[in-house]
Amino acid sequence: MKASTEAEIHLIKASLFPCLMCSAAKEGNFQGIKKLKEDGGDYSMTDYDGRTPLHIAAAAGHELLVEEMLLDGCPVHKKDHTGCTPLTEAIKNKHFQIIEMLRNAGAVLKCSQQQTCNELMMNVVGNDLDAITAWHAGGADLDASNYDGRTALHIAVARGAEDIVRFLISQGCDPERKDNFGRTPMSEAAEQEEIIELLEWGLSMKDPPPNET
Repeated sequence: MKASTEAEIHLIKASLFPCLMCSAAKEGNFQGIKKLKEDGGDYSMTDYDGRTPLHIAAAAGHELLVEEMLLDGCPVHKKDHTGCTPLTEAIKNKHFQIIEMLRNAGAVLKCSQQQTCNELMMNVVGNDLDAITAWHAGGADLDASNYDGRTALHIAVARGAEDIVRFLISQGCDPERKDNFGRTPMSEAAEQEEIIELLEWGLSMKDPPPNET
């Protein structure tokens, strides 16, 4: 590139290294990204979308790369231009091991209640229990409500999604939670006997233990 001064070399590196490091992260190229780091790269560099190599590696599921970057102190709370963090990337791609690694490194889910609820409801509609489990593993409030006060449990019951209802109840979601119209998951159940049994199980878990005699 005919760079003749140290300043020109620094400028070239600053321009190219973010893209090169993110490309290596996407490919899972462990040796390549380490070499770029040794040559002056930084794991906190961002591409044109504000994504760091950690965002890319977390989304792609490259556990070894994520571990390397976390051990180097790469920031876990950095948001890209869409507001996503490495943790939300891992959650959306259902990489459970990476979710755990990021949480252990101090990552915290930074979504509003509305955003969390929307994600959960979309996964209920898609009957994607794994995705809901990933959001739970990432620290999401499964009882988050939308502008109508409805929760994922309301929607799961209304759609007859028995496996999802079972999971939500097992994690303590409230069968008596009222939306803005006074409807509860129990009232949504209508004549769905198996789901009613699951909701009653959830209600029984809310009861205080009997007094010891």
